[in-house]
Amino acid sequence: MNKWPATPIDLIEEYVVHARNAGNSNDTTTITSPEAFVNACGTTYGQDINICLNDGTPVINSVCVGPKNNDTTDGHYLYYYRDHLNKTDPVHDFVEKVKWASNHYKSKDQALFLLAYGGLGLYGGHNDIFIFIQNVMRELGEDYIVIGAQEMVRLAKEQCKKTVPSKNNI
Repeated sequence: MNKWPATPIDLIEEYVVHARNAGNSNDTTTITSPEAFVNACGTTYGQDINICLNDGTPVINSVCVGPKNNDTTDGHYLYYYRDHLNKTDPVHDFVEKVKWASNHYKSKDQALFLLAYGGLGLYGGHNDIFIFIQNVMRELGEDYIVIGAQEMVRLAKEQCKKTVPSKNNI
């Protein structure tokens, strides 16, 4: 790790190569590497938000630091269960965070995958996460969609097929 908690991309690449080579050996145990990687806070340490490894495996970095003068001392910028959301209008506050991250990281003509962490009401968060998400999506509009982890991996892999062997954003 270069700085907690982000892992440098070259180490992720190295892991993938070793994991796949080990899986092809005569060893009876099969080791595989994941279909995609989530890298916490890589954007804070100069990594692109969405990266394609040399073999086309997606790496999705989370956003840990927001715009200047925005309190992100409690961790990830797009945590929607944390106490640092505005107490009187947490939905609007979260929507503004998503819009900022999208405007800051979106590349023209490419999909952008933003990791938004939940917790189903943990840590003083919202009682019903599904109602919270519905309200966020209503305010964000149709330019944004909520997808689960499996769909994110599928879509990110499709996007990587278009960009590999370059290391462009996905």
